[in-house]
Amino acid sequence: MLKSLTEASPTSLHQSIISVQAGNIEEENECITNYYPFIRKTVSGVCKRFIHPGTDEEFSIGLLAFREALHQFEPNKGTSFLAFARLVIKRRIIDYIRREQRRVQAVSLDYRDEQKESLENAAEVIVSLNRYRQKIENEARKEELLMLEEKLALFHVSLSEVAEQRPLHCDARQNMVRVAKRIYEHKAVLNKIYTKKRLPMNQLMEIVDMSRKTIERNRKYILALVIVMTEGYQHLYEYVK
Repeated sequence: MLKSLTEASPTSLHQSIISVQAGNIEEENECITNYYPFIRKTVSGVCKRFIHPGTDEEFSIGLLAFREALHQFEPNKGTSFLAFARLVIKRRIIDYIRREQRRVQAVSLDYRDEQKESLENAAEVIVSLNRYRQKIENEARKEELLMLEEKLALFHVSLSEVAEQRPLHCDARQNMVRVAKRIYEHKAVLNKIYTKKRLPMNQLMEIVDMSRKTIERNRKYILALVIVMTEGYQHLYEYVK
């Protein structure tokens, strides 16, 4: 059982996650309760303001996101649980902000012409939400980039090397994306990549319709795409492809 955020060792947290994923509801509730400070801090960091657990909807979303992380976490991928949970919470808060933005836009369309002042106020809110959403999405992308850099280091690959191999033409990049998707869908090859920390070229050539020379020339870029897909870096995926 977890005692507190500061007292919980990686081993005890790992054991709690295993217990939660096995269906232990009591352990799940206790784990969530003990990590309230972590959840509130993460949500506050995204919202850029103090979060009141009893009144702010964002905190409720953070709790649900933490619960989701407990059930989806896969320790064999090499990512720490708290890093994974932080990412999931941020994604869900960003999704919530997007929904709120759409709601405000929908409400603004219902105003009559004589309510011009209210309409202008609504437009200002939309602009403000757009800027805020863009800001936190950029921050989330930067965090994902740091996590990708750490992952690539396990494969002895740097971000600069990935950038050097990134194809200049859109068609070529899309071909590499298709290769990465094929790898992602082929669990045996994907597991071997994470185990051996490299692309298993012989196995790879059996599942993709592309020359070995082309694959090897773009090896590090393909590897980065595979990691982005596998780890679920959704903000980074649109950027790197």
